[in-house]
Amino acid sequence: MNQLNLLKNEFKHFMSGILAIGKQTGTTLGHWVNVRETGLVSERRIIRNVIRNKQDLIKFVPGVCYIVLPMTIPTLPFVFRVFPNFLPSTLYSPNLLKIKLDILMKKRKPLNDPTDLEIAKYLGMPLPFLFTKARLYQRFDWLLKDDLLLQEFGVKRLTEYELVEALEERGFKQVYPENEDYTKQRKDLIKYLSLSNQTARQYKKTPQDIYTIGKILVTKVSNM
Repeated sequence: MNQLNLLKNEFKHFMSGILAIGKQTGTTLGHWVNVRETGLVSERRIIRNVIRNKQDLIKFVPGVCYIVLPMTIPTLPFVFRVFPNFLPSTLYSPNLLKIKLDILMKKRKPLNDPTDLEIAKYLGMPLPFLFTKARLYQRFDWLLKDDLLLQEFGVKRLTEYELVEALEERGFKQVYPENEDYTKQRKDLIKYLSLSNQTARQYKKTPQDIYTIGKILVTKVSNM
């Protein structure tokens, strides 16, 4: 009975998550119009929501088509082992998100002079063998920009979800605390931002430099 109730709750969350994508898309368009009219760049939280919404729209059709099939919810932990990021973010309940991240974290092993493909797999990128270096550059470029936004925004202001999200996409292997205290996770991210800043200062920020910085940071994080 408890398992049945869990499945019902997950299904209800999926339905509300589908509606949430539509709401977020409207909000994103509002932010876009505001930036076009005022020329002012929004704060990090708004930028993150816009990027998250863009990614959710790309994943919407395959994610929803899978979820509406009969008896697919119990199979999600197995699907996450192969395609860890195929669902839109709004479809994750707290329980399902933790299951997905636990599976991804267990697959992350220390890297030593890794290839592009090894880094892509480590980060959980879908179809890691396609346009690997170009996609890694795009990700590293965003993360370096986000590091600057985080330093301005402040790690202490992040919600627990935002903190977990920031740690996961930077390659950390432990994004959830053993208890409910996220103090260590916040300190880890602050330490990472300092490392990112120090490493970036040694390069000129050309596309190749950005790729090199990102590769250095992921390798160091994997060995923490």
